[in-house]
Amino acid sequence: MCFFKFKKRKIDLENKNYEQILLKQYGYCKPINKSINILVFSDTHNSYAYNTEELEKIKELNYDICLLLGDHSLTDIQEILKFVPIDKIYGLRGNHDKLDDLAYCNIKNLHATSIEVNGIKIGGIQGSSKYKNSPTTAPIYTQEQSLEISKNLNDLDIIISHDTYYFGEVEDISHQGMKGITEAIYRNNCPIHIHGHLHSNEDRTMLNNTISYGVYGYRLIKI
Repeated sequence: MCFFKFKKRKIDLENKNYEQILLKQYGYCKPINKSINILVFSDTHNSYAYNTEELEKIKELNYDICLLLGDHSLTDIQEILKFVPIDKIYGLRGNHDKLDDLAYCNIKNLHATSIEVNGIKIGGIQGSSKYKNSPTTAPIYTQEQSLEISKNLNDLDIIISHDTYYFGEVEDISHQGMKGITEAIYRNNCPIHIHGHLHSNEDRTMLNNTISYGVYGYRLIKI
């Protein structure tokens, strides 16, 4: 369950209207005819500094790629790397990641770029919507900035992000999602979106039939 509160009616109306505009422009998502197993971590918030028992379980998992979606401490990443080969792991920074621990650990950041695995092209957007005006080194973006970032993501099959797609204006603006994520999903006709930030493993189906997978902690997603 998400720990934050929101005005559901306003979210539904704002999000529906924005998605309807994009659906009319870009149409429904395309099918995905190839398979991939993705091990995803998000929002671990230094939890592996105190408990690594959960990580022991991933030894038994079969996956093609591992993705870090942000809000991980350096300790979290270093513990994960004890179980996941460095050549299988890619990441994004979250809105609480003030330091670039991905670069420190030699992990490629997929922000505004992409890779191809099993013939499936994956690209990402890091950070969250801008919810405060104070200077910060963590990646947070206005909606306009997120739309500019999305222009770098083309011909993708899967969009990954720390934040989620746009929910509309809500009381808790730190969890309203980003328009740039929604735009990238629709413009690429992506059938799959994977995100963190909401502290939930809830999945949603967007108006264009894209499945948006939420990740909190870690999760194996089979496509």
